Amino acid sequence: MDVIKTGIEITRTIKNVGRLREVLTVLARNGFDEFIIQSGLHTKIPGFVFPKKRITASINEKSHKSDDVWGSIGYRLRKSFEELGPGFIKLGQLLSTREDIFDESFISEMKKLQNQVTNMKFKDAQRIFTNSTGMSIDEVFTEFEQKPIATASIGSVFKAQLKSGEKVVVKIRKPKIKEIVEQDFQLFKFVVSQAEKMSDEIKYLGISRVADDFYRQVKLEMNFVIERNNLERLKENISKINKKNIIQIPCSYSDLSTEEVIVMEYIDGRPFNQLTPRELTKDLEDNLYECVHMFMHSMLADGFFHADLHGGNFLLLDKNRIGIVDFGNVGMLSKKNRSSLIAILYSLATGDFDNMVFEFLDIADYDSIPNHADLTREIQQSLNPYLGLSSSELNFTEMFNQILQALKKFKIYLPREWYVIFKAMVAIDGVGRSLGFDINAFEVIKKDSEELIDLIISKDQITEETIWFARDLLTSMRILPKHISWFLREVSKNNYSLKFENKKVERGVEQIGKGLYFLGGMILAAVIFYSGVVIIKDHNISELKDIPQLTLILWIIAVILGGYTIIRFHHDK
Repeated sequence: MDVIKTGIEITRTIKNVGRLREVLTVLARNGFDEFIIQSGLHTKIPGFVFPKKRITASINEKSHKSDDVWGSIGYRLRKSFEELGPGFIKLGQLLSTREDIFDESFISEMKKLQNQVTNMKFKDAQRIFTNSTGMSIDEVFTEFEQKPIATASIGSVFKAQLKSGEKVVVKIRKPKIKEIVEQDFQLFKFVVSQAEKMSDEIKYLGISRVADDFYRQVKLEMNFVIERNNLERLKENISKINKKNIIQIPCSYSDLSTEEVIVMEYIDGRPFNQLTPRELTKDLEDNLYECVHMFMHSMLADGFFHADLHGGNFLLLDKNRIGIVDFGNVGMLSKKNRSSLIAILYSLATGDFDNMVFEFLDIADYDSIPNHADLTREIQQSLNPYLGLSSSELNFTEMFNQILQALKKFKIYLPREWYVIFKAMVAIDGVGRSLGFDINAFEVIKKDSEELIDLIISKDQITEETIWFARDLLTSMRILPKHISWFLREVSKNNYSLKFENKKVERGVEQIGKGLYFLGGMILAAVIFYSGVVIIKDHNISELKDIPQLTLILWIIAVILGGYTIIRFHHDK
């Protein structure tokens, strides 16, 4: 009966019990048998038998120092992931990017999985293209190279030529990869959940949350319709600021693109990771500088940016132009997060660590509020050595890791969207450093932040924010007396120790509500009046007609609102 109950329990948790048995067997064979026993995972599989031989344990002991615990764990986990196949390899690749959680030696082992990808067979590519688009390759293309020009864990990219003559690339999702990744992520999440029950230290690492975040991202990456939409949106945003036509983003073919297939314009260029510093000319350096500014603008102004700009996704084109490819991994920021990020970056560039920490704590995740003074001191000590350095002097990855170590010390979790931002900046910095491209990152941040601050406090933004503030404030003032009345009724109804017997209390509460309404109305009038003042700060006013119409309208609204508030207050008294 217990065996049946256990089987039902595990089946509800995961869909493939046989795959879980295989995962536990591989983990045990690679030296994780003690972990499996302590977590009780073996009890979830009826009749589970530990393997007699531990294949890689002795190899592991020779590969790492005895005191390198994380390196040892990383080595054994990497060997396990390689044996378990593409789903776990993808997971290992994702874990290799989380320097904020894992030790450097563990990350080093996981990064070795970056090359563990296999090419898609041409016959599989043919079948998937036909099933997905309803057309055969011969119907659409005059040429289609059978060997992929690029391969990732999710799909392979083939070079081809349409019958209309355009050269294109065709990205095709690997067969059954969606099901494999879905199954293996669920298994990994289950294993981690059992481990977190076993140890608070493992629970604090937040690996299950990392797995959830990355699983959501990988699901988006596996849908090529979303990738095509990312491409078109980024192309439109960049076109507004790409005045010199420095950046080229490929066109896509919507009639040939599906969830499993995406067809894009072929961009003929050399990846930046194949270039040498000798090829960095003055024109290319200027274009790279403009490219960095456009990246910052797309991130801070549009809130939508390419999040995987490593050397393989940057291409050097003719006339020193720059091509960008691969749009599966993008970052998105809300208006609030963009404002916070601008404030943080500007504080970083100007050395205002107190304000930077205040802004950061407003968006970070943490179990308990850290001591602000201690955190500020830690961040300042971590960043002071790097301020003002150019790219040739600054190790951006090292600086980023210093920040992560400081946050880890105070048990602060970096929100995933912010982690994506920092990783994207590290990737761009890596491209520049490989070419000897010397740029002062803090000067770029300061300049772009100042421009975007001006954009944020423009008269249109102020007017929009004022309208929404007025709506929220008036709504709050209107319902506040009702909420106070409802609260008092609940207090009376439930016979709490707080009991008002004085009949004048209700009148007092009413007066408080009216007072708050008066205060809110006057504050709103003052905000509207001040908005008008901000608009004319750059105008030379010599007579009344020089005052902008919008300022006059705001002042009239402020006077009317203030007068109405005063009259209403005295009338109600």
